[in-house]
Amino acid sequence: MFIYIDKTTKEIKCVAEKSSIVIENTEVVEFKGHVPEEPTNYKFMDGNFILNENKVLKKIKQEKIHEINKIAQEKIVSGFISNALGSSHLYQSEPTDQLNLLSVVQTAQLTNENQPFKCSPDNGKTWEYKEHTPEQLAQVLKDGKNIKIAILEKANQLKQQVKNATSIKEVKLITWEGERYE
Repeated sequence: MFIYIDKTTKEIKCVAEKSSIVIENTEVVEFKGHVPEEPTNYKFMDGNFILNENKVLKKIKQEKIHEINKIAQEKIVSGFISNALGSSHLYQSEPTDQLNLLSVVQTAQLTNENQPFKCSPDNGKTWEYKEHTPEQLAQVLKDGKNIKIAILEKANQLKQQVKNATSIKEVKLITWEGERYE
């Protein structure tokens, strides 16, 4: 096995079966022992693999931020609760649903007429179009916006914690708690 090591940083650039590869600014070392998984996360010094914690931490931070963004997006489109009709109703919040809500709110405000809008009185078991006044529709829109902002703020807070973390353990302890925003 041949290990290609950056001459300056001592980071492993790649591991190969043959030494015929040419990589600029590297030295090639033949190694007959066990090569760890993901060898590019290591430095090779004095014949030993040494974990490059800064490189691994950076990678884990990127993965955690991606995970937070994914969870935030899932929460945004998972629906939200509004009491605009006088009791709790679940409203859908996929991008198309958000556009439909904006359109119905505008129509209701322009015409000053009630509009039917889809919601669920039983947490998504059944869906029906219920008449909403312009004020009720505006409240549904406001509730959805407030929940979306709360989710984005939570995501931003968690991402800031990730950026400020100084160890892999700290990053792994950062989690998104809670189910649905209401």
